[in-house]
Amino acid sequence: MSDEILKIVLDKVEKMETKISNAKSMNGGFDKLMMEVEHIKDTQADILDGVRGVKQNLYEPDSGFSVVLRNLSPILRYEMLMFKELNQPLSLQRASALEEESRQGLGRLREDAD
Repeated sequence: MSDEILKIVLDKVEKMETKISNAKSMNGGFDKLMMEVEHIKDTQADILDGVRGVKQNLYEPDSGFSVVLRNLSPILRYEMLMFKELNQPLSLQRASALEEESRQGLGRLREDAD
């Protein structure tokens, strides 16, 4: 081989050595990538736990949101009725009747709550 060919080969080898030594993958790049992937997995696990907690709070058969809403439904209907009644002009007789209905209704609601 001639000196010129050896020089070309040596230059190419030096360029390859420089590229390899400067490559992120050879200088801790894969380790950093693995650490970031582990962090993402941990974060996803935390998010999954949070979503499961929300789901449990919504759909738990004994104490979930749907049960609370179902238990509040009669109270809300009663309050809606009272609101409609209160927006109507009242006579003194009708006001007395509403007051009595209110006492009876609250008594029933308290009994249902116990």
